Amino acid sequence: MALHRLTAAAAAGVLVLGLAGCGGDPQPSASSAAPKPTPSVSATGPVAPVLPDLAKRDDAIGAKAFVKYWFDAVTYAMHTGDTEPFMAVSAKECKTCSNLVREVRAIYDEGRLSGGGWTVEAVEADPKSNAPLYRFAVRVRQAPQSIRHQSGRVTDRQGKQSFLFYAGTRWSNGFEFLGLDRIDE
Repeated sequence: MALHRLTAAAAAGVLVLGLAGCGGDPQPSASSAAPKPTPSVSATGPVAPVLPDLAKRDDAIGAKAFVKYWFDAVTYAMHTGDTEPFMAVSAKECKTCSNLVREVRAIYDEGRLSGGGWTVEAVEADPKSNAPLYRFAVRVRQAPQSIRHQSGRVTDRQGKQSFLFYAGTRWSNGFEFLGLDRIDE
C-alpha cells in the first residue's frame, strides 16, 4: 500500500486539524463496544489517550478503532508537544508520522500551540483492503489554532476547515499506522 508522503509544509497544514468518528463498516454490538478514548483536559492539562481494547482486535473493526485512536494521539501531541503516544503505534517507515513529529517539535521549540486539534467526522473502510493491511477514508475537521511564540507574538492559523485522507494501517502483533494520503487536494 503506497501512501503519499507529506512534506513538512504539508504536515504543518495537516497539524491544524481535530477528531471523533463515525463510519460505514460493521459496528460491534453494544456489549463489545468500548467507549471512545479522547484526550481529556484535567486541572494539570491534557491527558494522553489510551489505546481502547477494541483497537486491539485483529479485524476491520479493530483497525477502525485504531485509526481513531491515532488521530486522538496526534491531537494530544498538538496540545502538549508529546509525540510519544502516536509514534509508539506508528510504523518506522511512516513519513507522515516523522513529518508530524518535526512539525510539533518546531512549534514547541518556538513557543506553544493553542487550540487546534483534529476532529474525526467519518471513517469509511476501503472495501478493497484486507488483513493485514487496512485502508480507510477519513474526514477530519480542523479547529482554529494559534502559536504563541516565546517572544509573546501570536500567529493565528486557520487553514482549510475539512480534509479527506486515506489512512493506512497494518496488523503485526498489534496495529501500526502507515501514513496518510490526502485525497481532497
